[in-house]
Amino acid sequence: MTSKCSGDHDLVIPFLSTHAWIRSFNFSVVDDWRAWHLDGQAAG
Repeated sequence: MTSKCSGDHDLVIPFLSTHAWIRSFNFSVVDDWRAWHLDGQAAG
């Protein structure tokens, strides 16, 4: 399986398209979305 990565500001692979692609697998949500932080700053 090939993974696709994108972000809020990625114009090549829009976030909403990636979100729909991930939902198409019908996996259960284990953890709700949350920001990642490292040393007090947003990361990822």
